[in-house]
Amino acid sequence: MVSLFFLQPQLAILVLFLIPITLADQISSVSRACFYHIRDLRRIRPVLDFTTAQSVGTSFVHSKLDYCNSLYYGLPKIQLNRLQHIQN
Repeated sequence: MVSLFFLQPQLAILVLFLIPITLADQISSVSRACFYHIRDLRRIRPVLDFTTAQSVGTSFVHSKLDYCNSLYYGLPKIQLNRLQHIQN
């Protein structure tokens, strides 16, 4: 995909998008990041009580899912199920 932006009449900037990122790639990246943070939470779990650990884990996951969540509108059911699996 090639985009051409005109900032001034004399100046044109050509932007090349050589690696297109699909939403499936985005969902995989979000999934990886969420599960990484959940696994990493195990390191400090012995010093936290259950409710604090649950709150921290939920906060990590929800912050990752809420970022750009409007892009997920209208996704196929199978991709939404992957996001739902992360949330549960």
